[in-house]
Amino acid sequence: MTTHPPKRVQAIFFDLDNCLFDTNSMGRDLFDQYDHLVESWRLNLDEARAIKQALWNGGAPQLAIPRLGVSPEQQTELMKAYDNLQVTKGGRLYADTKPFLSKLYAQPERPRMILVTKGLNGFQRRKIQHLQIEQFFDHIQIVGDFRWSMHTEKWVAFGHLAVSLSLNHPQVVVVGDNPTDELAAGRKHNMVTVQTLRPGVTHDPQAKYHITKLDELWSVCNL
Repeated sequence: MTTHPPKRVQAIFFDLDNCLFDTNSMGRDLFDQYDHLVESWRLNLDEARAIKQALWNGGAPQLAIPRLGVSPEQQTELMKAYDNLQVTKGGRLYADTKPFLSKLYAQPERPRMILVTKGLNGFQRRKIQHLQIEQFFDHIQIVGDFRWSMHTEKWVAFGHLAVSLSLNHPQVVVVGDNPTDELAAGRKHNMVTVQTLRPGVTHDPQAKYHITKLDELWSVCNL
């Protein structure tokens, strides 16, 4: 399998959460927007707090919500409420994100810049709008309808994007943090995988390259 940096990079697939965007910067009080919902269920204060804590710690809502021990109807309500969350304060990019994206986007013969993010569509779209990064990408793909499989979405999306954009897989670089999500999807498609080792990210020994700041992509990708 060829995974060394291609002489010519056709496209870079960027992940959003914990790669370009510091998800912790939104703060736990993001889930205070759930208060009206859990109050309608007549839960006590400890039960309501436990739900919000589980959502904060549980990662993707598609995985966290089914573990909460609430009814299927309440799961559906929670999922819909999650999709309608607003980034009301905080919510910031890592410090190196905008300088790097601006510099790369300005290059006359740059690769295509593609954002592929997973999560509930409404919330992910509002995050992207809040962060004001749409202008840096030639294509933005959101995958993550809660009715789909969490483990195949990016793999399928990468394949569809490669076909629709006429990309040669070994000339595509995948930049992200998650060993079992975008990095695994990139490997399945024989793409070059680069893990961003942001604070708290688990090292993926199978990623071809590891970087601590985005500027390292200039040499890793022969840009």
